[in-house]
Parts: sequence; structure tokens; C-alpha cells
Amino acid sequence: MTAEQIRRLYAKAHKLGIVENGNKNDNYHILITSLTGKMSTKDLSVDEYKRVDNELTRLINSTGLNLAKDKNTSNKKHQRSPGGISAGQINKIWALMYQLASASPALIGADGKSASIGSRLCGVIKKEMKLDATTKSPLAWMTYKQGNNLIEIIKKYILSTERKKA
Repeated sequence: MTAEQIRRLYAKAHKLGIVENGNKNDNYHILITSLTGKMSTKDLSVDEYKRVDNELTRLINSTGLNLAKDKNTSNKKHQRSPGGISAGQINKIWALMYQLASASPALIGADGKSASIGSRLCGVIKKEMKLDATTKSPLAWMTYKQGNNLIEIIKKYILSTERKKA
């Protein structure tokens, strides 16, 4: 990995608000571990770098954040629409989903492949909230209140998974 590649990953993670300076157990490192099994950005191979980079880009696109945002433009992470789910809630939901994925074994779908985190999120939304969601943008039609409820539901899933491990 080059220093530029490392900076690029950290910049995207910072844009999403999932990296905490000095904290190796932040949501960014949880994401890396869940995708590659490695704890450090510096340890990634070229293929693993591409996998993490693609996932960060997908998350940025799904949250509606713009990578090429002008520095003079406000970078507030408030609600995208009145009453709609906020960017902060979206970031929290994805971070919790990656935490859930690292805490629980991969689910196997009908096609015999492991289910993606987006597919798992859609399943949680459909089962618990009785809403339809697409893997491309599962949180698009969610309200602010539903976002809060979903966060609490995913936290319960994580606790349940951790209890089953113990």
C-alpha cells in the first residue's frame, strides 16, 4: 500500500464520519476487519485495498455525500429532507451493520453465496419494520423516527449475537 492509498481510504472514512483519531476500534477499523480480517490499513493487499475503497465509495454514494465537495461549502450532516433520516443516522446504521457482520457468521443466501451487508440490512428492515428496501439504497424512504428505531433494533441484534457467542 502506498501512502497516497492510505490517505485516500482515511479521507473517505473521515467523510463518512466513521474514523476516530487514535482509536483502533473505531467504525472504520471494524469495517476493514469485517471486509479483510486485518486490523490495520497498512497491512492491506492491493485487492483488499480495492475492496475497502469500493465499499467506502458505495457508502458515500448511498448516504448522498459528495466526494468532490467544495471546501467553501458547508459540510453539515443534517437531515437530507424534512422529517427524513439524517446522514448521522445513516452512518450509525452502516457502522452497526459492519459490527453485526463481524460479530456473527456470514449468512448464506438462496444462491449459495454469503449475503452482503446491504442484503442483511434490507432483511432487517423488511422483517422488523415491515418496509421494502433495495440493496442499492435501503434507507432512502426512511423517516427520522424510523431511523432511530432501526438503530435500536440493530443494537439488539448485536447484543443477541454476542450473548449467543458466550
